[in-house]
Amino acid sequence: MGKKQNISTEQDFDVFKILYTSNCKEAGIPLQNKAAALHAFVQKLSKDPDDEAIKDLFFKTLADLELLCTDFYDCSNYEVAEEYAELLDRYGALGAFYRQQEQFEDAFSDYKDRAGIMFIMDGEDAADRACDGTCKAENAGQSTEVEQLSALFRNILGMEDCNSSLLEVHLRSFLAQLDADEMLSVLKPFLVWQLMIRRQEELVEKQELSVTLGELLAYETYPVAEEQKKVRKRLKTYTKLFRKICKCYKTDEKADRAFCRYALVRTTNLAVFAAEEQFDKFDKICPPFLSLIQDMDLSCLDSEAPEDWQAEELFGVKEEDADRYAEYEPEENRENTYEMWAVEEKTEAYLSEHPALLDTFREAFYLDKDTCRNVAEQIFAAICPAPDSVHTWLTDCVKAQIFDTMTEELDRITEKEVLELCLKL
Repeated sequence: MGKKQNISTEQDFDVFKILYTSNCKEAGIPLQNKAAALHAFVQKLSKDPDDEAIKDLFFKTLADLELLCTDFYDCSNYEVAEEYAELLDRYGALGAFYRQQEQFEDAFSDYKDRAGIMFIMDGEDAADRACDGTCKAENAGQSTEVEQLSALFRNILGMEDCNSSLLEVHLRSFLAQLDADEMLSVLKPFLVWQLMIRRQEELVEKQELSVTLGELLAYETYPVAEEQKKVRKRLKTYTKLFRKICKCYKTDEKADRAFCRYALVRTTNLAVFAAEEQFDKFDKICPPFLSLIQDMDLSCLDSEAPEDWQAEELFGVKEEDADRYAEYEPEENRENTYEMWAVEEKTEAYLSEHPALLDTFREAFYLDKDTCRNVAEQIFAAICPAPDSVHTWLTDCVKAQIFDTMTEELDRITEKEVLELCLKL
C-alpha cells in the first residue's frame, strides 16, 4: 500500500484511473465528488478498519486533487503525467507514514502492558537523586534539564508563584526513574508532559507523590466542544506545553518525538481540538501520518466543474445583484435575515438540526442540479421570510449564499470525519 510507482505518460494515468474507478464501483464508492467518496470510505472503514483494499482506495482518494473523483477533467488540456506523479508522491507518503503509525501502535501496546510501573517521588529524600541533563537550553545553553522543565511548567501553566524547590525535586526524581529504564526514556517528553498536566497541583504542594505508568497512559477526554474562552485557552496552553517540552529534547537521541506525538493522540482528544482550531503548528502535536492527512485537500469543490454548477448560475443571480448583495446592509428597523453572515449562521444551524439534508446534498452534488437546488430552497423557506416587493432581487442571492454555505459545511464535516477515522486507524 502506498508504494510509489514509476510513471511518465498520460497512458499510465489512464490505466490507473480505469482500475481505480472500477475498484470503487465494485466497492460501492460514489465518485461524483470527493466528499461523497470520502464519506463512503469513512463508513466502510469504521465498520472494518482492517479492509486493506478499501484502505488503499481511501489513501488514493486522499492523495488525489482533481484527477480521480471527477467527471469534468479533460486530460487533453493538461500535462497529466506531472500531476499524476504528484498524486503518487502523496499516496506513497501516506503509505509510508501509515506503516510507521502501525509500528507506533505495536510499541504503544508494549507500554500498556507495563501499566503497573509505579513512579514514587518523595520531596524529602529525592533531592539528592542524580539526573543527566539531556535537553539543551534554547538560548544560553546553560540551564539543566530540570531547570528548563520547571521553567516551562511555571511560565506556560501560569504557576509562577508555585513552590519551585519542591517542583524541581519531584521532576529530578521522576526523570531519574525514566532515565533508568531505556524503554521509558523513549517516551520521556510525553511522560513528563502527562505528569505535569495530570499532577499539576500535587507537583508543587505534596511532599510525597506517586503515579503509575497506567495513569499516565489512560485516555483523558478534554471538553473541546466547550465554548467558554477560558476552557479553550487552557487546552491551547496544554498543547503549547507539549510542543515546548518536545522541543527541549530535539537533540536527545533516545527520545522519539514522533512516537510521543502518537502517544498524545492515543491518550487525549487534543488533536481533534487542535484541528478544529486550525492550529498552524498541528504537525508539532500529531504524528506524521495525521499531520499529512491534515494537509490533504479534502474539498468537494472541483475547479474543472462547468459554470452551470456555480451557485450564481444555478439560481440565476445577475452579476450586478451579486455585487449589491456583497455590500448589502438592511435598512433601519429591518431584520438582518438576508445579510451574508446571518444567512451563513442560520444555514449552518439548520443543517446541524437536519443532517439528512446535508447527506442529500452530498449525494447529489455534481450529479443532480435539481436536487441540489431543492435542498437550498427548502432551507431558504425555513430560515428566511419571503422578501417584500422591494427586496425580491434578494431571493436568488440568498439561495445562492445558502448553496455556497452548504458546500463549505460539507467540506468541514468531511474533514472532521476523515480526521476522526484516521485517529482510529
